[in-house]
Amino acid sequence: MQTHTNGNGIQPEFVSIKSLSVMLEIPEKTIRTWVYKRSIPFYKIGRLVRFDLEKIRVWFVANPFRPLNKERVVNDSKV
Repeated sequence: MQTHTNGNGIQPEFVSIKSLSVMLEIPEKTIRTWVYKRSIPFYKIGRLVRFDLEKIRVWFVANPFRPLNKERVVNDSKV
């Protein structure tokens, strides 16, 4: 049997929305929204959505999340 590897010679590890949600400690709904908006790398296999963990690691580092600065929002809305 032939195994497939990514460009780094590592066999990709695919996970489901539920598994990724647990790993990242975020709601499944958030991940589904990212998939809908095409803002996260994913694969569609029939009706299934799967994520390559190596691509998710790269994406996560390249797209840091910043907390919402509530003070700025309040100040901007008063202008």
